[in-house]
Amino acid sequence: MKHGVLLLHKPTGMTSSDLVRRIKPMVRPRKVGHTGTLDPMAEGLLPLTIGEATKLTRWLQAGDKRYQATLKLGQATDTLDKEGRITEEKALPTPLSPEKVESVLSTFRGPIQQVPPMFSALHHKGKRLHELARQGLEVERPPRSVTIHALELLSLDKDELKLDVRCGSGTYIRSLGADIAIALGTVGHLTALKRTESCGWHLDDALRPDELSPGNIDDDLLALPEVLKRFIQVQVPNSIGLHLSQGQRLGRDALRDLGVDLVAGSILCFSTAAGAPYILAELKAEDDEPAMDILRVLIPRDQQKH
Repeated sequence: MKHGVLLLHKPTGMTSSDLVRRIKPMVRPRKVGHTGTLDPMAEGLLPLTIGEATKLTRWLQAGDKRYQATLKLGQATDTLDKEGRITEEKALPTPLSPEKVESVLSTFRGPIQQVPPMFSALHHKGKRLHELARQGLEVERPPRSVTIHALELLSLDKDELKLDVRCGSGTYIRSLGADIAIALGTVGHLTALKRTESCGWHLDDALRPDELSPGNIDDDLLALPEVLKRFIQVQVPNSIGLHLSQGQRLGRDALRDLGVDLVAGSILCFSTAAGAPYILAELKAEDDEPAMDILRVLIPRDQQKH
């Protein structure tokens, strides 16, 4: 039985769901998810969660990501990438120098407000935005706060910029590219997008779909204890582990006795000397009671009592 994260290199032309469907017959239990959709035109790192690790998807999705993006200036499309229809053409500013591009990129670093694209999986009144977009409809989308940790110009070749972007969760690189083009005095769309990092994992360590086999999955799977290391580790006696797995929460004094630094919002991973069960919990604000909420209890089936 397999529980953990498998790093895959999604090629262009496939959907993230295509890869999930391909791997399901190779694992038991057949519980497979992913930690952040890549558009069909994009390639790159797609971490898949398997077995009990699917319970961690929400928190793994929240990790930072890194991309290389190619932005073509002078043409806008309805999808903000090369797969859409051209909706506007506008001449490039001249001269377009690396210094001019850098001055614009500097305004996009740090926290920014971003309007999600219509061609996205976000919902509006029960329908996904891309479903409305394909009907020719456009609805108002409130801007969302996202964070661009790093944004660098890799190359400038006539009407194309190649960018390296490290960003927080929820960032749409297609929207970022379109906004950069507008700030440069023109319009633009993405012609290539590659995710190189996700949640601290790297594309260089990923398998390609044609390399997939049950044996490769066994060799390359990041086991559950390894995946859980990204959370604050707290080892507890078996008796406390049992109580936590049954939904009982610890008070502030008990947490202090375990050496826990009581910082609101911190995600803790409780385990025993034997490992499972693993209990994920979030610390609450100082004035809130109880002191923590149980988020998930992970007990790999091969470690459950029958």
